[in-house]
Amino acid sequence: MNLGGSDPLCEDYLAQLDSLIRRFEPAWISDHLCWVAVEARYAHDLLPLPYTDETILHVSDRIRHVQERLGRRILIEDVSSYLTYRYSAMPEWEFLAAVANESDCGILSPSP
Repeated sequence: MNLGGSDPLCEDYLAQLDSLIRRFEPAWISDHLCWVAVEARYAHDLLPLPYTDETILHVSDRIRHVQERLGRRILIEDVSSYLTYRYSAMPEWEFLAAVANESDCGILSPSP
């Protein structure tokens, strides 16, 4: 879904996803909390986000839009952070919790 991206969310993709959800009625819908494209050019990688208040608001707004469009809560999946941003202002776990709290989504976590 490119939840962390700056491109507009792809409404065609969300419509197709909504159709798929209605057909199969999965228990959960999840997506990685990352960015994957700029100006519709896809990196084919799950690129990590800077951990800032601005990013929390940005992705939370996009997650709320997706949830409203799909008519259900989604789960977010954290990605492996293989780089850090100079502007990150908090640890990864705090960022993830803040996004989930702000957007009212769930967090998909690995089984122990």
